[in-house]
Amino acid sequence: MTKAKKFRPSKALTAYNLCAKDWLKTNSGPRDDFRSYYKALNPSVILSFEEQVLAIKKASSIVLPAATVT
Repeated sequence: MTKAKKFRPSKALTAYNLCAKDWLKTNSGPRDDFRSYYKALNPSVILSFEEQVLAIKKASSIVLPAATVT
């Protein structure tokens, strides 16, 4: 029997990956365990992760003015 690899979400900014990073704070199971968890989530929880993604993307698109050197 082979041991399941540790689950590591990708770096892509998605609701799935944000949820996975949060899940990994208290769990260390394989990807299949997380997939089962994610599929069982209430849609409102997934929506909150989607809103976080939008907020992060919006915040990262704000261009700050360059500092002037005097």
